[in-house]
Amino acid sequence: MNENWSVPTRIDKKVESNYQGHGIYQILIYKNDKPISISRLQGKDCNGILSIGKSVNIEKRRNKFYRTSIGKRKLGHSEARTWLIIKRLSHDLFDSHSLMFTFKKTGQGEEIDEERDELRKYFTKFLELPPLNHQFPERMKWYHELK
Repeated sequence: MNENWSVPTRIDKKVESNYQGHGIYQILIYKNDKPISISRLQGKDCNGILSIGKSVNIEKRRNKFYRTSIGKRKLGHSEARTWLIIKRLSHDLFDSHSLMFTFKKTGQGEEIDEERDELRKYFTKFLELPPLNHQFPERMKWYHELK
């Protein structure tokens, strides 16, 4: 992890200093206090990154993800709803796993570019987005840059 990222903490715990500013975040999957490797198209993600996102209020986003992922919110975070469906369909396969949350503070408005850059780095390394990410910001722009 980059030194600018917070120490990963359980998703059900408030973030460091209850930080409520702008930033980007990662949702990680752990078992026995260690990240789980996730097989990707190219290699393995040894950090267990399930999702990369942005927010104007990091603590609110963490809480929204957590509450949606355990079924406490009907509407909410789309990646969390996907995780909830996976858990229900997997017949308790992930019960012994922990979701972790880490974030990097950004300036106001910088979270958009930071998220895009993190997703591009991930995609470049593994040839796909993290498992719970559904959208690739500025995909067509990047496609034309690569031509």
